Amino acid sequence: MKKFLSLILLAMLPLMANAYDAQIDGIYYYFSGDEATVTYEFHSSGYHSDYSGVIVIPESVTYNNKTYNVTKIGNYAFNKCSNLTSVTIPNSVTGIGYDAFYGCSGLTSVTIPNSVTSISYATFYGCSGLTSITIGSGVTSIEDEVFTGCSLKKVIWLPNTPPSNYEDVFGANNYVANNQYNFSNKVVYPFLSSMFEVDGIKYVPVNPSERTCDAIDCVYDETTVNINITPTVSYKGITMNVQKVQPY
Repeated sequence: MKKFLSLILLAMLPLMANAYDAQIDGIYYYFSGDEATVTYEFHSSGYHSDYSGVIVIPESVTYNNKTYNVTKIGNYAFNKCSNLTSVTIPNSVTGIGYDAFYGCSGLTSVTIPNSVTSISYATFYGCSGLTSITIGSGVTSIEDEVFTGCSLKKVIWLPNTPPSNYEDVFGANNYVANNQYNFSNKVVYPFLSSMFEVDGIKYVPVNPSERTCDAIDCVYDETTVNINITPTVSYKGITMNVQKVQPY
């Protein structure tokens, strides 16, 4: 029986090794209809590819003269890619598969776009370096063990209605839009959805009529040398007074 199973696995290896349709700009995809899913190249040691450094997923890709919308990040897509330091997920993505970023210990900050509706089981399990996560406004459900083994210092919750299972996401600081979130360590910002970024720093309006804002997050990497927080900041022609820099 064992020999029979081994023969089946050997026969399957060529298929598993080519579980993608194309590699474009260093990212693996498989296609269905007009949609593309980010996937992996099968390795004998597990479901992962050698993704590393900074990965920017595009909203669409063109292959064989046909353009596909990138709508999903598949199961195991970045599994155990410990050298992955940054990933940009476009607003075209509506779903992220389970174990997609399992064990990506090099990630420090991730933004889930507003287009995503659910975060699958163990998506960021074991991302020990992950300290900051922004949950997009479209997320309605979070499955089990999504952030198990992470070191979340701050979670920015953009949904007005708390996603199901949100209580299992542990952040040292939780920035929320209203009091529907039952966290003891939360800061309520009614204008959280108006968060904006200037020179790598994310600000949220506190009192629009008084034109005040707080700094709550920072976009940075290991090459950053100086971060300059000024008394005032201008965005889309409006100047606001910076009144506080939040923890972490």
